[in-house]
Amino acid sequence: MTDVMRFTAQELRHAAAQCPAGAVIVAAHDRDGELLAVTVGAFGLVSMEPPMVSFVPGRAPRRLREAGGTLFVSILSAGQEHLCRAVESGDTSLLGWCGVPVAAGALAHLECRVAQLVRAGEGQLAVCDVLSVEVHAADAPLAFFRGGYGSVAPRWLVAAGPEAPEGRRVAAIGRTEMETLADDLGAYVTAMARTGDSLTLVATAGDPHGEAQITQLGSRIPFVPPLGATEAAWGSRALRDEWLGELAGARRAHAEAVLDRIRTRGWAITLGTGQVEVEYIIRRATGRDGTAARRELADALYRSAAGFNSLVIDESVPQQLRAVAVPVFDRHGTPTLTLSAWAPFPMLDWPEIEKYIDAVKITAERISALAAGFSTGTEKS
Repeated sequence: MTDVMRFTAQELRHAAAQCPAGAVIVAAHDRDGELLAVTVGAFGLVSMEPPMVSFVPGRAPRRLREAGGTLFVSILSAGQEHLCRAVESGDTSLLGWCGVPVAAGALAHLECRVAQLVRAGEGQLAVCDVLSVEVHAADAPLAFFRGGYGSVAPRWLVAAGPEAPEGRRVAAIGRTEMETLADDLGAYVTAMARTGDSLTLVATAGDPHGEAQITQLGSRIPFVPPLGATEAAWGSRALRDEWLGELAGARRAHAEAVLDRIRTRGWAITLGTGQVEVEYIIRRATGRDGTAARRELADALYRSAAGFNSLVIDESVPQQLRAVAVPVFDRHGTPTLTLSAWAPFPMLDWPEIEKYIDAVKITAERISALAAGFSTGTEKS
């Protein structure tokens, strides 16, 4: 690099525009109570402890930058371009949800307070303390890209970070198979890997439809009944005992029978709406550590396990299929991933459910074969 710029301002702007940025609205009341709002495309996380975010105010009026009170942040979904255009024209009348000036239907809302304004060249960076956070949806976001509006709707995602490297490697190898399964079933497909006493979401394909337990890559759920049954069913005796934990008597015997049935069937299944309550329980337990918290979580999950891997399934009546899970193995026959297909399926007759099960099984077999370096030769019917 030299002191002489070998590019124009237009070239720099064009280069920066090649990187998509999430569309965000920041609103606040000025000292006179007037609502002000601005769209920003350079919003990001600065720190987890203490929780801080930042954004570039850009053309935001000085009254908003120096409001001193609470900033209301809306991270917009793909269908909210009209809100951006309204705010850019000075119209804040469309902001308002639950009594606060945020965008209804946004992916997430945050309340913040400016901690400092950092001058950088001809611009400023607002660094803010986060006061509250609410995440509402897993839909595609609205994005600024190349001077216009667009959306980021990836068919496939793999987790970043150091956790579960083998699981991430195998998931990457099976990318095409996961995408194909998601397209064929109209489902949200997930790959989870065990890391210690948890299961980590390492890859996804398809649209979550708001139906899956978790959608944030890198999220971890506890390895306790009924979660992680697929891993435990094919695991060692020690792994089974770890999964069973402190279950005793009839409850332990039932859980053991469930693992045996999963292994005999070759798949795990969730019928009905049990997973909705499980999702609520997991969210309620987030951030709690220790043996007592783990025992309480395991008890709550066990009580909500109806529909998870029933020992007897009545195949003569329609069932509401929520998820099918099948293990992906390494070349030594050890489960590396749990491949699951989630979707808001209607009530289905058992022959239709079997087709979904077969599709997930075939995909898991193909990924296992690819990960081991050879082809199964299995073809879809």
